[in-house]
This record gives sequence, structure tokens and C-alpha cells, in this order.
Amino acid sequence: MLDCQTYFYFYVANMIIENMELWKKIECFQIDEPNAAFPFSKKLAKENNWTGVFTNNAIAEYKKFIYLCCISSTGASPSLIVDEVWHLHLTYTQNYWEDFCRKTLQKQIHHNPSKGGTIENHKHTDWYNETLLMYEKVFGQKPPTEIWQQPGNKSIDINGYQALVQNKKSLLFAVGLLIIPFILCYLQFEKWDPYKLKGPAFIQFFTYLSAAIIAGLLLILFEGKKKLLLFVEENYPAKYSIYQAVYFLYGKHRALQTAIVDLLKKDILELSDDKTFINKSTLGNTSFYTNPLIDNLKQRAAGERLSYETIAGEILNESDFKHPAFDKFSLLNKQKNIWLWLIFLLGFILAVFRILQGLANDKPVTFLFFGIIILFILFLAIYKNLSNAAIIRSAVERKYSNEDLFNMQLKGHDFILRDFSKQGVTALSGFGEFAILSTMFAAYSPVSRFQNGNSDGGCSGSSRCSSCGGSSCGGSSCGGGGCGGGD
Repeated sequence: MLDCQTYFYFYVANMIIENMELWKKIECFQIDEPNAAFPFSKKLAKENNWTGVFTNNAIAEYKKFIYLCCISSTGASPSLIVDEVWHLHLTYTQNYWEDFCRKTLQKQIHHNPSKGGTIENHKHTDWYNETLLMYEKVFGQKPPTEIWQQPGNKSIDINGYQALVQNKKSLLFAVGLLIIPFILCYLQFEKWDPYKLKGPAFIQFFTYLSAAIIAGLLLILFEGKKKLLLFVEENYPAKYSIYQAVYFLYGKHRALQTAIVDLLKKDILELSDDKTFINKSTLGNTSFYTNPLIDNLKQRAAGERLSYETIAGEILNESDFKHPAFDKFSLLNKQKNIWLWLIFLLGFILAVFRILQGLANDKPVTFLFFGIIILFILFLAIYKNLSNAAIIRSAVERKYSNEDLFNMQLKGHDFILRDFSKQGVTALSGFGEFAILSTMFAAYSPVSRFQNGNSDGGCSGSSRCSSCGGSSCGGSSCGGGGCGGGD
């Protein structure tokens, strides 16, 4: 098991800490009372509707903020989320003022609210910018944007999806492409109305129209792809756990299984011969682990045998596997681009009415029928590979796969866990002690959360601290009305 000191040095390996002793005290300070029925972290999560993982991250960032307050002669300014943690901690009078300030920090850190007004707001914005710069200098990394919102960043409203993934120019150009087949129809056959064309002529028109539809779809989707990739880049979390990434990419069971493999490696769970897991979480100090199953496991009896189904049904709390940034991607993933379907339906409906016209006049419509099928297959192939769900998943998966190894190690993960998160049980081959997991997990093969397109806040400006001290028909082979139907 990792004690506080071992964890501390492992975690701050890349930080530039001036007062290491003070930072160690702050990092190891426990705000949660050990025997509290409803501890600080649970109350903070409930009051702000945060997940357990996000709450723990917010508390960790709050501690970094407090450290900045202690070492800076001008104090520091919190983000909105950090300020929420601070406000609640202040209500725990004994813990904050006595145990934290006097005994741990050996100074009082006062909360100085803003007096309001334009001048005061500008002043706090400047302080906040200074805090962000100081954070990066002291901790050797940029502050995580999900907790420390960058000043001037505009939050993108997911409900404004249409404005996000398309612009009027590309849409108008796509619609303009649909006019070209009618112009070609008139230039070639001197008829604006395609329903007045003979069979082979209509097939030729339908080929033009199909090509225009595909070109229009690609134009809209590629334009949307640029904006989606930028959206992912700007909103991708700076700090997240392997479990949150896996939950978003591969769903609940892959994330749960990744957490179980982690606990087995840390000897917090033990795999028995009867394919159950023996709970050993209460036998040692597990407070420094970020595994989302830890807290609920500690509520179970020591030595209790737990089946996979029990862990999935009673111990797993899906909210602990979620991340606000990934949730935002999931919401965007569910949005549909209605213009794509309208453009496709234009060609589809036009062809269907032509088939009905051909059948009413007892004309063959086979070639046109297959033309519709080909158009539909092309549409599905394009939509599948360039839909917002596919683009978002590809972007997130690429960033996750390219995660710097050093940072992964800082988060406490290793090669086996990382490979399992991506490959599933095949990553366990060669590890005898985990071979039995292959048969256990196989029954719960994770399904991509992106199939079917579904998925299984700024600077505060309000406070500051201070310290004291296609195909065509072959000419006349169709004959008369031919494969294109018609009169």
C-alpha cells in the first residue's frame, strides 16, 4: 500500500515546489472526518451535483490554491469551482480555522469577497490571470480547464449544435449543388421537369442528382468535422482518469473491468477459484487511490466474496466514471444534423415517386430501384464515418492513445492497465493470474457507446485570499420507359 509520503513524492515529481514541507502538509491534510456519516466530500458533491471523481479533483485543486495563497505575498484568486470548495470548507469552523489554518498552514487564510462593480471585476480578473500564471510556474503544468476556466474562453452551448458544426455558406453551396442536375437536365433534354423524361434519360438525371447529393453531404460533413475537432481540442480535459476515458469511449463494462484489474494488481481485490472477488479494501490505507470503486468497496465487509454481477449492480456508481468534459461530448454526440437527412430524402423521395409512376404505367423500374439502394448505402457509409459521433470518438481516442507515458505514470496507471482499457481481455494473455478473467469478462463484452449515436465555469471574479502573518442505364437497352419507369 502507498503511504502518504510515498504517494506525495510520486505525485509531485514534475512540480517546482519551493516549500516542499508545507505542500506535503497541505496535500496530505484530510478534510473528511474519518468517522463522519456524511463527510465533507459527500456534502460538497451533493450540493453542487458533482460526481465523486470530479469532487475529489476539485478538492485537490483547492489545496493547490491554498498553497498558492500561502507562498504568494499578494494572495491568489480562485476559480468558481475552487471557490465552491472553499466556501463549504469555511463552514467547517474547527476543521478550517483550527486544524487547517493554525496547525497545518500556521497562518490564517481569509476569504475576501469582491465589492462588485466594473473596476473591482477588472481587478479580480487581473488577479485571476496572475493566479493561473503562478499555478503553471509552481506546479509545472497548466491548470485543468474543467476546474480552472481560462479567462476569455467562450463556452459553447451544446443546444446550439447546428451553429457549431455548419455555416450558412457551406449549406447554401450544398443546396446549390442540387440545382445543377436540373440545369443539366434542361441543357441535355430541354426539360426542367425530370418526371417528363423517358426512362434512360431519367436514370441519367438521377445519376447527376446522386452525385450532387453525395458532394453536398461531404461538403457539410467536412465543414462540420473541422469545427468538431476544434471543439474537442478546446474542451478536452487537462486532467482525467483512465476510467473516465474508457467509460466514454467503450462503455460501462470496459470501464468497470479496467477498475477491477487495477484493484487486483494492487491486491485490494483477490480473485478466488470460484470466480468471485474477495474484498480486501478495508485491510489497509486506500485513501490515496483514485479507483472509482474504492469508496463503495470500503463500505462492504472485509473478506466478503463479491461476484462480478454484484460489483456491477451494487458497488458500481456510474457517476464516478463520468467526467464533465466527456459528458459534454456525449451530449454533442446525440445531436442530429437534420440537413443531412433532408438532402438525402430529396433524392430518395424523387426516385420513389418515379418508381410509383413507372409501376402505374407498367414500366420496368429495376435499375432505378438498385440506384436508390446504392445511394442509400453510400449515404450510410459516409454518415457512419463522418457523423459527429464518429469524429468525436476518433478525436478522443487519438488523444487518449497519444497520452504522454510520463503523465500516465503520474496518474498511477501502467502498461497492463492502459492496454486492457483499449484491447480488453486480449491484453491479459500471457498473465496467468488474470487468465480466468477472460472467461468472466467475455460474457460482458463492452459495446461501443457510439453505436447508434448514443452513449450507455470561468474565473470567479468574486473572491481572493489573503493571509495574515453512382450508376447509369445503358441507352436503348432499357427500351421505352425502361428501368427508369415513366410514362
